[in-house]
Amino acid sequence: MRKAEFHRYDVELKTISPLFIGDGNTLSKFDMWREGDTIYVVNQDKLVQELSKQHRLKEYMTYMERTSQDRNLMKGTLGFFKTVPERFNKYILRLSYTQDTDHISDVHTFIKTHEHIPYVPGSTLKGAIRGAILNKIIETSDLQGIVNNVHFRNVNRLSEEINKLIGAVDNRRKSDPKYDFHKYIQVSDFHTDWAELQLIHVKTYNMREDRSNSY
Repeated sequence: MRKAEFHRYDVELKTISPLFIGDGNTLSKFDMWREGDTIYVVNQDKLVQELSKQHRLKEYMTYMERTSQDRNLMKGTLGFFKTVPERFNKYILRLSYTQDTDHISDVHTFIKTHEHIPYVPGSTLKGAIRGAILNKIIETSDLQGIVNNVHFRNVNRLSEEINKLIGAVDNRRKSDPKYDFHKYIQVSDFHTDWAELQLIHVKTYNMREDRSNSY
């Protein structure tokens, strides 16, 4: 039986533009408060524990309901406490802009470790490697001919044709995942000792729909 050979490579990851990898969560005005160009994210577990000790949890819930429609950060957690104790802070975000920063809608959060340190998952890096390999395959293939022969709305059919290009790298069994060469590429998560999280205002434009804002 032939024994597989694996090679390990240590690489350095350098980003050339702002990078966002979401964790599926969002922050509301009750999860953060602002001071200057810094947004402090509140540790809700510690906040609830403290409110319970002070017998003010019901008062806080009433306040949240009363001000839920107001997007002003001053009407969030800071509006209730006037001064938020430092022990309630979980991590910080730096503002990258100054326009209308007191009225912020839901903020999409970056993926982080349990210590609130951002990192890049290995699956994301592997996806980038897969994309680079696919791009090289497309450069040497008749992709334009495939696109012309497949109706542009038939996304599933186009995806099938592109997957055939990827499978063509291994001519033994193109449809068998066991022979997918990507399974032999293992990429670990990328961790850093320091990374600054910034709050960036993003506007999405769609030719068929109205534009939407996100953070």
